[in-house]
Amino acid sequence: MLAYWIHSHRKKEKKKFPKEVAARKADKLNYRYPGTSGESYQDLISRCGELVCMLEQSRGNSLVICDRAIFRVVSAYFCGQTIDEIPHMCVNKGVLELSRSEKGFSATEFDVGAGRATTSHGPGTVLN
Repeated sequence: MLAYWIHSHRKKEKKKFPKEVAARKADKLNYRYPGTSGESYQDLISRCGELVCMLEQSRGNSLVICDRAIFRVVSAYFCGQTIDEIPHMCVNKGVLELSRSEKGFSATEFDVGAGRATTSHGPGTVLN
């Protein structure tokens, strides 16, 4: 059910699962998707704790490739946003550079245009 839930169109979600859509809208931070693998932002924050610690302790550069939910958690931690802001953060396609300074971290966003292989043919498609 989770795969269907995530990949179905928004209009279909509203018609087929109106109570779930309303519950998620009411409390996006604590809402857990139905099914055995459903996860709330609170669950995700706990799961990302080790990643955040590893990044914070890193002395060199690190590259994290992740989905939007993990991006929200990691960037919120390093940019000083509150836990309540995490589910509502805007995520643009691109690269976020976090630079360490005496005052903490500063963030710089770099836009990355989607290529043909990631838009019209699916991710990872090799085009000749």
